[in-house]
Amino acid sequence: MICADGSGPNGVDALVAHNCKLDLQSNEGWTALMMAATNGHIHVVDTLLAHKCNFNVQSNEGDTALMISVGKGNKDIVDLLLAHNCNMDLQCKLGLTALMMAAEKGQKDVVDALLAHKCSLDVKGVGGETALMRAALKGHNDVVKTLLAHNCNMDLQCKLGFTVMMVAAREDHEDVVKTLLAHNCNMDVQNKGGLTALMLASNYGHKVIVEALIAHKCKLDLQNNEGNTALMIAKRNNRIEVAVLIENQLRRNRNWDHRKALMLVLTGSNYLVPSSPSLLLSSATAVDTERVVQTPVVIQRADASRVMSSEKVLCDLFLLQHIMRYI
Repeated sequence: MICADGSGPNGVDALVAHNCKLDLQSNEGWTALMMAATNGHIHVVDTLLAHKCNFNVQSNEGDTALMISVGKGNKDIVDLLLAHNCNMDLQCKLGLTALMMAAEKGQKDVVDALLAHKCSLDVKGVGGETALMRAALKGHNDVVKTLLAHNCNMDLQCKLGFTVMMVAAREDHEDVVKTLLAHNCNMDVQNKGGLTALMLASNYGHKVIVEALIAHKCKLDLQNNEGNTALMIAKRNNRIEVAVLIENQLRRNRNWDHRKALMLVLTGSNYLVPSSPSLLLSSATAVDTERVVQTPVVIQRADASRVMSSEKVLCDLFLLQHIMRYI
């Protein structure tokens, strides 16, 4: 390879002037440009680029000079390659792009440079991971914020169904979780095993993250493929503080649902009906149809003509019972 060890620009100039082949590859697929990039020899890189070398050649592993420069943290060479309009979105054999590599290493300045040159944001690696996921995995919140500011898709799922929120929750990166919540990510996506971000945080006892998810009204009663909820998972793993947080919120939710139902009844526009099959009407309007925990059913009085007199008495008794319990 021609003076790729940085032995001096004069040597490179002399060889190039004699029309040597710039893009010959070693047994590993490396070119002189890659070698100069990995060693940080910017003067050699500059000379090779000036003589029109092929800067998009990939090694046997799929690496380019740009990827190698990112891996070595050689920002000056990254800038030089970008100025020559190298292909930023090529992927190595692992499916990684230069942006993914920079994001995982927390190289915000490199990420900024790649984004300024309009690289693709949501390319997926072989496992379906994105640059945002790789930044979140390592807790690089500044990079996460930068990618979100450029409108990357924060709800994409990898091949196992994980989202960036799940990754951050599992790894206990509180600041990343809060950043994602501030951008209104989907908290309740379930992966291939039915797990949510709340379940993952509960499993590992990440109390602050559980608090943040609950504060943003995540769904508490979702079940994974084994039928377990976040509360069950927390209790099974002896995550006492997390279990208490979830139980308290479930209790508040149930009390609020009952109080809302009772208020509708007390205004005189509805009946409160026990949730038993004999009293459910096809036209009944449930207060909250999405809840897993059953609550009394509220039906409008306009639909009450189909309720028998004896059933109305039962409704009144049921109402009194719940007033005594929840008011």
